Amino acid sequence: MTQRLNDLSPRDRRRAIGRSGAIIGAAWAITLTAYGLSPTNVAGHFATLRDLIFGGLIVAVVLGWQLRRIGASDLPELRAAEAFGVVFIVFLVLFSTIYLSMSHGYPGSFDRPLDHIKAFYFTVTTFATVGFGDITAKTDTARLVVTGQMLFDLALIGVLAKALFGKAHAVLGSEER
Repeated sequence: MTQRLNDLSPRDRRRAIGRSGAIIGAAWAITLTAYGLSPTNVAGHFATLRDLIFGGLIVAVVLGWQLRRIGASDLPELRAAEAFGVVFIVFLVLFSTIYLSMSHGYPGSFDRPLDHIKAFYFTVTTFATVGFGDITAKTDTARLVVTGQMLFDLALIGVLAKALFGKAHAVLGSEER
């Protein structure tokens, strides 16, 4: 039986939200741990292209899996929020991995060599449109990839949120008929 989160008792709502928070936290922990343990010595055109293709496939699979979970859930709105949290960290790690590969394969791509933390930091500051300027893209290729991230950031916020929460509302609407 599909329900709205607001229809649950306060106790059940807190429990459901807590469970979703734990799922998002676990997804973040697993994804960031895998990223932190990934090798840094693989670089070059192939590594960057491989990371982009492989990362894109992972995002697509995770998104498809999350959309399926929303459709089968008894709390689709909460599953949509979980999906956004999971896809969000996968997206950030995808670009962090690309920047890490570029930094190692093409040392002049950024104004300094990037390690895992610097690449993730650069990705987050780009996503947040803060751009402190302490790390900057120096080559046209790096600038194009960063520009691509900025455009994908807009799509992630708008299109992905609309798709995930639209799916949740569609599931709720079909149950009410």
